[in-house]
Amino acid sequence: MKDMKCNQLLDLFLIVQNTSGQIADMAQNTQDENIGTKVQQKVSNMIRQFDVILDDAQQRQMLLQKSVKPYLDVSENLQSQMVDAAQQYCEELLCRINEQLLAELKTLQLVSQKTAKRLIKHLPNCRKDTLFYQQFVLNVAVCCSEALPKESFEWIIDLFEQTPDLLKDSSVHLNYIYQPTAQRTFTQCPICKGTGEAYYTAFSYSMINFDNPFLPAKLWMKCKNCHNLYTYQYPEQLLEMGQHCEVVFSEHSPNHILEAMPIQLRSWCDILNALQKYTKGKNLLEVGTGTGELLAVALEMEYQIDAVEIVKEDAQKVSNILNIPIWCCDFLQFKTEKQYDVLIMGDVLEHMADPTKALRKAWELLRPDGVLWISTPNYQSSFSRMRKFNDPMWKEPYHIVYFSGAGLKDLTEQCGFVTQEYHVSNHYYGSMELILKKKGN
Repeated sequence: MKDMKCNQLLDLFLIVQNTSGQIADMAQNTQDENIGTKVQQKVSNMIRQFDVILDDAQQRQMLLQKSVKPYLDVSENLQSQMVDAAQQYCEELLCRINEQLLAELKTLQLVSQKTAKRLIKHLPNCRKDTLFYQQFVLNVAVCCSEALPKESFEWIIDLFEQTPDLLKDSSVHLNYIYQPTAQRTFTQCPICKGTGEAYYTAFSYSMINFDNPFLPAKLWMKCKNCHNLYTYQYPEQLLEMGQHCEVVFSEHSPNHILEAMPIQLRSWCDILNALQKYTKGKNLLEVGTGTGELLAVALEMEYQIDAVEIVKEDAQKVSNILNIPIWCCDFLQFKTEKQYDVLIMGDVLEHMADPTKALRKAWELLRPDGVLWISTPNYQSSFSRMRKFNDPMWKEPYHIVYFSGAGLKDLTEQCGFVTQEYHVSNHYYGSMELILKKKGN
């Protein structure tokens, strides 16, 4: 196993710790004339265990970098000094083992649950008031993020609350200072209202687009009922965005341009052509505009378009580039008397605190023969199965829910849709794309 060396070091730590304790007990027996010989035997036996347990010769040499002889080469008449010298040697060994353990943890991504539990028991062996302790806890939390996700999350938050400037010298987030912010705690699944259990802790502080008000760690829960995932906490201020609708109009200027990728435009063209197999109508609503590629292609293909975008800056950029009005608000606050032939929800469901209500609203906005197109990450996708927790989806602080393919199909069926096609996305790694029609049409 990849964490075998970690366990070897933990074994050695216990052996040295026990040896030190036994030597301390010997020191209490002041009448024992053979204490010097016994201490030498204890230390010699301890050293032999390094050869038995640790199969890395270079690491053994690094740990045992100082000879034990100077510590034990003391006159029999000064047995108390021998005891002190032996204990000093053990203390130095314990420090070096901890240093090697930290170095080993930095090379690991995840450890087994057995190793994770051993690491928890080991934490009290590090002094809390040291930089070493902070680094040690940080790396233990990272390695235990799957085996003990709840504990891992709590360690990280507690660490930042004690040391807000822990990452101020980080190359990723230079000068970052942790600031407690209001977080909404999802006590139940936002998809089906079921109960959840801790699934995985992602480390927001390692994400490129991370900053306040996000917490430095993100605990993902798995619903016991629908088996989809949801975040345990999310910044309240972000959930309150877009509660009031306004229309953003273009600020006419020839300087508003976007460097378009032909392959992306062609991909959107293929998607719209695929949707025309299910509806010939040309009224289209996009929820979440991104950078506007889909809307640009839809205009080229002579669709009549409307769009909703929650982030005002993004809405303004797309409006400026395409010279179209865009509704700026939360999709659930969007109101219109129109019905649409095509509704596009490209990578927006994962940002929603109530995806069920959003899908029901999509159903209401579609004509009887209308078609819904969805793209969203699939935490059980082929890409995610192969990349596991190295999937980029775990480095995204803005997401609230993740579906499996079966989980999304079940939900859309409950909301009145029937899946017509399922595709692996070529827009985003690990995402799925579904084409859906209303039931009975």
